[in-house]
Amino acid sequence: MSNGSPAGDDVIVASTSGPLGGEVTVPGAKNSVLKLMAATLLADGRHLLTNVPVIDDVTIMADLLRAVGLRIERIAAPAGEVGQHLEIVNTGAITPVAPFEVADRIRASVNLVGPLLTRFGHIDIALPGGGRGTAWCRRPSADPTERCGTTRSVLTTQPTGSGPWMSRVRR
Repeated sequence: MSNGSPAGDDVIVASTSGPLGGEVTVPGAKNSVLKLMAATLLADGRHLLTNVPVIDDVTIMADLLRAVGLRIERIAAPAGEVGQHLEIVNTGAITPVAPFEVADRIRASVNLVGPLLTRFGHIDIALPGGGRGTAWCRRPSADPTERCGTTRSVLTTQPTGSGPWMSRVRR
């Protein structure tokens, strides 16, 4: 349908036809679930996340959390539900060291810093994105620990032997 303009642009005309009804299922959001998964480091016990999207980032974050000591089980969502369920068990037997091989695979590994720093006062973790010697927090400041939003912290970046660059963050 043409609107009669010289350029001949097409338009869509919408008119009311009565009230709408029905149901819409909203899938889980990746960025939310990755943060929720990391938050399970803060409290011992069993945590059940529902409506979790079935995507690679969730799998990689699960691998990273397993590497620091959590037990994670994927459960198929019941009929009529979307995504999957994750049962995450934190027995308290966790370590504040995130292995480079896993942490380097996902930028969201930075979400482990807050919970592990809170529990242990320090964390060793690969720089997200494989950065070498660059501060990975975005807030502008002359002091990298201020950029990270920590107080009285020391952020060091160093190669581990002949291997990857790691960051040590302390409270």
